[in-house]
Amino acid sequence: LNLGQGNSIYLWERRRVDSSAQAIINAIVAAGVSPTVVQQTAINNFVIGLKTDGLWTMIVALYGYVGGTAGTHAINWKNPGTNNIVWAGTVTHNANGITGDGTTGYGETGITPAAVGTLGGGSVYMRALPAGDNNAPFGMANTGGTLQYGIIFNVAFSQNYGRWGVAASLALVSAAPTVGMFSVNRTTTTALRYDKNGVSAATDATLSATAASSEFTFPVLARNDGGSVGNFSEENDC
Repeated sequence: LNLGQGNSIYLWERRRVDSSAQAIINAIVAAGVSPTVVQQTAINNFVIGLKTDGLWTMIVALYGYVGGTAGTHAINWKNPGTNNIVWAGTVTHNANGITGDGTTGYGETGITPAAVGTLGGGSVYMRALPAGDNNAPFGMANTGGTLQYGIIFNVAFSQNYGRWGVAASLALVSAAPTVGMFSVNRTTTTALRYDKNGVSAATDATLSATAASSEFTFPVLARNDGGSVGNFSEENDC
């Protein structure tokens, strides 16, 4: 800072690194990858933004897919070391995130709908489309399929939709999905909302279950259907 007349004051500012962001960075390093300065700054800004907007405490699990490896992509950013993803089958890991093979690849989170809550939901950013129908970026159905949670992409069949509660409650878009951010959220027992890029794309007012199921857990790139993993997706998520 130049004050004129030959007088100058030099200021150095050390950027504040949020403690939660530092825990994420430490976990990525422990998994064998050193994030770049740009990546570290992005992680820090992202976490601070979530906290500033009052969203951080509402999140049960968050997978950022930074680092390009199975180990770094497994990290639960909300609480590294807890509910880290366990990968199975063929999943491609690189700088673009994760890509399923549509037949065997998925990741087990260990998280149940009950852990998220009856009034809850989930989101995914899809960078490249799957090829077929009934592809699940994440999902779960209880025994008998009376309760269903998650998102389904039907590319060839031209549908995409979200569920969170009773199977009859379906927020449906009658068009093939395109890339972007998708979210399903049960905001009240009679309000289900399905968003694309933060804008409501479909809603449903069917009464939800009074309590979310704890019977099975969520995979990513697939759906747990009554204890059997299926609906594999070859989409690219990041």
